[in-house]
Amino acid sequence: MVESLTSVWPVWPFARRRLLVRTVRFGPAGFAGCLARIVAAPLKLGLTALLVSLVVLAAGCGKSKPPTPTDWANGVCSALSTWKTSMTSAVDSLQGGNITTDTVKSAADDAKNATNKLTDDLKKLGKPNTTAGAQAQKTVDQLSAQVSDGVDTIQTSVEDISSVSSALTAVTTISTTLKTIQADITAAYNTLSKLEPGGELQQAFKSAPDCASFRSSQ
Repeated sequence: MVESLTSVWPVWPFARRRLLVRTVRFGPAGFAGCLARIVAAPLKLGLTALLVSLVVLAAGCGKSKPPTPTDWANGVCSALSTWKTSMTSAVDSLQGGNITTDTVKSAADDAKNATNKLTDDLKKLGKPNTTAGAQAQKTVDQLSAQVSDGVDTIQTSVEDISSVSSALTAVTTISTTLKTIQADITAAYNTLSKLEPGGELQQAFKSAPDCASFRSSQ
């Protein structure tokens, strides 16, 4: 019985001896139990190896390469351009005498939402893969904080609006704050574009398509 089964299901030499001993001592039941354990052993080892491989692959998938200088520059300029477009739309909604409690609060909410998107987009960029990467990321983080603080000021100015008069006061605050933020953005761009003179990052800001509008305004 042992020879016939082992000819159908290959068994390692050391396992053949074990099968014969189990069969002699315990009969067919012993043979079946031993064979089951022998078959299960490589399956367990195979499952363990598979799990280890999956863990390694998962760890690798969780890591992403830092962006190239050009990708990073495009990402920064694109995020800032999107924010400026949203701010322009918010301010335009207050033009032509269309100033009410609701329109002012709505503009402030739009500014807050746009700023949340800006800070999230800039944070996702991480640090560019270049010599001045750490300084570039620090500059962007500082700008994010400045923009967030400015929009918080705008939000505070509209919280207690109860009349057209107070709405007009809030609009003045919004206008002044946005001018300050615009100056912060310009300063940050100038700093970023001058890092690594003659290096990859500076070249990236000079050639990145999404930074064209910033280059033309300098």
